Amino acid sequence: MTFKELVNKVRNLVLEAKKVTIEDTENNFVSDNVEDALKEVFQNGVNAKNNVVTALNSKGAEVATSDTWQEIKDKIDKKEGRLDLREAMLSNSSPYLVINGAIKYIEKCSGNFKTLEYEEPYFYVIKETHLIKINAIDETVVFDITLANANFSCICITQEFLFISDNTKLYKINKMTGSEIQSIEGGYYKLCTYGEFIYGVYGDETSSILHKIRISDMYKMLTKDMSINSIYDFERGKFVCNRNAIYATTEHSNSSGSTDCYLTKINFDFSISKELRLGGQLYEKNIKFLNDFVFVSERDRGIEVESNKKSGLVKYDANLNVIAYTEMHTHRNFDIHNGYIYALNINSTSSFQKLDLNLKVINGYSKLGYTLPNDDMIIINNLVFFINGGIYRNVLTKGIYSDEKGESL
Repeated sequence: MTFKELVNKVRNLVLEAKKVTIEDTENNFVSDNVEDALKEVFQNGVNAKNNVVTALNSKGAEVATSDTWQEIKDKIDKKEGRLDLREAMLSNSSPYLVINGAIKYIEKCSGNFKTLEYEEPYFYVIKETHLIKINAIDETVVFDITLANANFSCICITQEFLFISDNTKLYKINKMTGSEIQSIEGGYYKLCTYGEFIYGVYGDETSSILHKIRISDMYKMLTKDMSINSIYDFERGKFVCNRNAIYATTEHSNSSGSTDCYLTKINFDFSISKELRLGGQLYEKNIKFLNDFVFVSERDRGIEVESNKKSGLVKYDANLNVIAYTEMHTHRNFDIHNGYIYALNINSTSSFQKLDLNLKVINGYSKLGYTLPNDDMIIINNLVFFINGGIYRNVLTKGIYSDEKGESL
């Protein structure tokens, strides 16, 4: 055969996949030819995709086998959050926050629970005689410091430091290590901070004396007894601040000898900027900020907003002028999350509600039987915490899939 004839024969050669054998030294295939091996690869891919789609849909992903892998990825990435509203408790009904060094905030915490503050991504907790810092992302305990006594009542977080107070001293703490840096004499039962200063209610829980303390050296810059402004005390009320002022729920004495609940804007020089009579009880209120807006809730719909009108959730501007309010709802507590208000309305069959920033209800969720957060409600790290003496947790999933499907947000 000439070389030309050989070339033509090769050019005209037709290879059939089923007649081409494979060596398969690693035993990856049952088949021994290319065609059947390709069928195995295809079927394995189909089976794998079916399994993935089934698993994702069991978590509420809403994907299909007809979707491409890229479409499945996009749907997972864009999946809106869901709320799992079933409360979680320890099986033996024993409430703990920390067990053997592992954080258990996904359970119910109570038992001499004092206070909780959050600064992303960390919790700072005083429980019994322990000051505990917890990483909310990986659930590790950063430090667990034993305190001198069980009288510590408040936590205040600044850019660099942590401040805690018992009934004798105010302590400046290193946020990274938990070690004490400095202390000054005097007990505080309310603290808040803005800029270079700490603002505190000094003394016991019947006191109305305010101190302004410089953070750098803990020097007391200013003292004022607010009783000259008829403020009876701040007990059980909120005492918070932003760049505009200190905002507090306060009790004022009246001519009959009883007290009225007020919402008070206090300037940083402790002059009173504005006062609004709210009615109701101090412990039933909460105050939170979004930009320069001030949001206030009241569990018995007792906030006086207009003549003969009361509300359970009110939006004010920085000067406490009413911007919006809910008319027919009581709100035991609330938080602001991703541009929406999430509020607990205990008098509704859909007691956990999503509202826009004009306080209009967008959606409602199933009633929670045991969650009555007088103290606070916080949404952080895809979790909803209801705080009322203890901590109750509910899952808010976004971009991930919880083991149990919740309701769409």
